[in-house]
Amino acid sequence: MKKSGGYAFINCTIFNGILVSDVIHNGIILVKFQMNKKNNFGIIENVSTINNTEIPDNYEIIDLNNKFVIPGLINAHAHLTGDGKPRKLSSKSEKTIKRLLWIARRWIGKKLIQYMMRKNAKNALNAGITTIRALGDPYFYDLEVRDKINKNKFVGPRLLVAGKGLTITGGHGWVMSHIVDSPWEARKAVRENVKNGVDVIKLIATGGVMDSRKIGEAGRPQLTVEEITAACDEAHRAGLRVAAHAESTQGIKESLLGGVDTIEHGSDLDDECIKLFKNNPRSLLGYSSLIPTLSAPINICKWGYEQLKITEIQQKNATLIKNEMINGFKKALQNGISIGVGSDATVTFVTHYDFWKELDFMSKIGNLSPKEVLHLATLGNARILGIENETGSIEPGKSADFVVLNQDPLSDLSTLAQPFMVVIRGKLIKKPKIKKIKIIERIKRKEHNMNND
Repeated sequence: MKKSGGYAFINCTIFNGILVSDVIHNGIILVKFQMNKKNNFGIIENVSTINNTEIPDNYEIIDLNNKFVIPGLINAHAHLTGDGKPRKLSSKSEKTIKRLLWIARRWIGKKLIQYMMRKNAKNALNAGITTIRALGDPYFYDLEVRDKINKNKFVGPRLLVAGKGLTITGGHGWVMSHIVDSPWEARKAVRENVKNGVDVIKLIATGGVMDSRKIGEAGRPQLTVEEITAACDEAHRAGLRVAAHAESTQGIKESLLGGVDTIEHGSDLDDECIKLFKNNPRSLLGYSSLIPTLSAPINICKWGYEQLKITEIQQKNATLIKNEMINGFKKALQNGISIGVGSDATVTFVTHYDFWKELDFMSKIGNLSPKEVLHLATLGNARILGIENETGSIEPGKSADFVVLNQDPLSDLSTLAQPFMVVIRGKLIKKPKIKKIKIIERIKRKEHNMNND
């Protein structure tokens, strides 16, 4: 960051993230530098039109030449330990996975995992994602990555991290979770996470796809209502929000009854679920939100399980939950339920750089305008995560987190695929470089060529 008073981004079209706001043409964004524990960071000072704004003499002028500016994107559901590349880990035996976990706890294993996590975080940032809620990574390694970013050890997105999740014996995600089999064990696990400094609590209320061994396992209720209630009560006492992986109607209902703040993935919703979403007295805000993660089942169902390097059973389970998840998303829209945006980046073929496709899926499936889904992925997500006073919109007093684009995203969401510039806490990434996964891009090109023949 250059030693000046701030930046003046001029000659741009601005969507500030607020759904009812008009787009600002011939806009200017003034970013003022402040000091925070010996580190410079940028705060938005003013957002207006170029004709109505005086630029301070000590501000560096950056002429955006009619580019489009939106708030930094927020991925409300991702995992930093995976990048979406097809791997055969999901088909390995439990004995083999435990050996890998032993290595992961050693010094070299930790370094390798944290290197991958940093790489994924940087790739997401270069794709315009300035905030990630990381919902479950092993051994609290995600906390160390978050803290290095906050201490300016490297430039990365804002991270809200869950550390280890909570699951039952034999439950989904046991590789990266506390094993809890009673309400008091759930409380103890939450207390350990709080002690370690997590930002959010992740519960795994039902079975999932990527480690399933039987057809129908994804969505099967696992944590009990009593265990969920105990975990939520303990988390809320510490002021933390609770996210619950739930892929069945029953799993959603039991999670909401326990007081979770967000349902991850989702499924079809009955009347009781809808009522609980909108009026949930055990949640922190009195209501709960849905984070659909449509990218995960859509991608798994689109490709062959051999290309994905998952088992046939896992792909069949994804097929079973896909339509249920889509139905739940549509019902949530119809009934005014709070909705956020997360891609579940790390699932096979769901990368950290293609978050824009989740917005595109939501727009097309939910019949939402690009402006509506951009609002959900920025200020809407910020409100759900409790960081709306810090980020999520381009407004005075907030962190300077925004994305500069070559084309108008309110007309075409695909322009999000390659930002012209990314700004995170006032730090400039002038030429964002996205490192794409070669095998995924090769398979996609092959399919595209076949479709065009």
